[in-house]
Amino acid sequence: MAHDMLISASGDQLITGELDRGHWVILGTDCCTLCDVASSMLSSLQMARPVRITQIDVMELPPEIYTQYYFRIPVLITHTSELNWPFNLVELIGRFDGESLAW
Repeated sequence: MAHDMLISASGDQLITGELDRGHWVILGTDCCTLCDVASSMLSSLQMARPVRITQIDVMELPPEIYTQYYFRIPVLITHTSELNWPFNLVELIGRFDGESLAW
């Protein structure tokens, strides 16, 4: 699933254009323990793979997008897919490497 753009509730563009292979987005919110675990896992991934992570708070998204994601967070969005929690570091490395092979 390609994401052309995510727009905040205030109208700011959070992501413009399609994500590329090396740019992933993690949707979460404050006071979400699972989101903290996912962010920590993504930091570990960044030590092993050249991936850029953008964190977006679902509370900043317009209602129509917020309602799609709020009960699923944390959600990882890549240029080819969405991955709902639970996921682990081995799965993330495999996903990154699998997407790398597609290029």
